[in-house]
Amino acid sequence: MNAKEERPYHGSLLDPRGEGWVLEQWWPGLFDLYTRDGEVRVELSTELGFRQAALLHGNNPDDTDAMKIQRALFMSAVICEGMKAGMDESFGLQHFRKQMADEIARTLGAIVIEIWSSKEPYQAEEKVNGAINLVKRAMDALVRAKFPGRGRGNRSYDMPKAALAIGCARYLCAKHRRLPTRREVRSKLENVGVGYARSKDRNGKWADLFIRAGLADLPD
Repeated sequence: MNAKEERPYHGSLLDPRGEGWVLEQWWPGLFDLYTRDGEVRVELSTELGFRQAALLHGNNPDDTDAMKIQRALFMSAVICEGMKAGMDESFGLQHFRKQMADEIARTLGAIVIEIWSSKEPYQAEEKVNGAINLVKRAMDALVRAKFPGRGRGNRSYDMPKAALAIGCARYLCAKHRRLPTRREVRSKLENVGVGYARSKDRNGKWADLFIRAGLADLPD
C-alpha cells in the first residue's frame, strides 16, 4: 500500500512525521513503517497498540467496545493537555476530537439509540446498565495500565506469548521492511524458546495465538 498517497498527516504530536520521518508503507490494523536518513521505524496501528496494551495488563483484547471507549478516554486526555498548552485550535487537536467523537458515537451513541427504541422501562434500564458496565470496563483498564501489579488480570489470554508475538512481528517488519509471515514470526519465537513444544496440537495453538495477538491477517 502506498502510504504517502493514502495516509494524510493531521499534525498530531504523536505522528512521527512531525519529527521528519517519512511514512513509506502502512498496513491497516497492523503496522506503519517510517524511514528517516536510512533509519527504519515501525509503529503499531492504533488497534494493535491497544490490543498489546490489553494483553500486557490482563484485559480481554476482544472486548472491542471497551477498547474503543478506552481510546476515546485517552484522546480526551490528550485534548485536555493540548487545551492547557494553548493548542485548542490546532489542526492535530481537531483531528483527535473527530476520532474521539467517532469512537463514542460507535459505542455509547449506539446504546442511546437502543434506549430510545426500548418498548418497556426495564429494557431501557438494561441498556443503561450495559453502558455503565462498558465505561467501567474501560476505566478499569486505565487503572490496570497505571498499576499493572494491582489488576486482577485474566491469565487465560496467554498474554506473554501473544504480546511477544506482536513485538516479534514488529521487529521482523522493521528488519525486512515488509510484513512478516506468520511462519517467520513462529520460527523466530520458537528459536528463543517461545512456543508449544509439549502440545499435541501445536499448529492449532499457534493459530489461536495469532488470533489473540491480532496478527491473523499476516501472510502465511
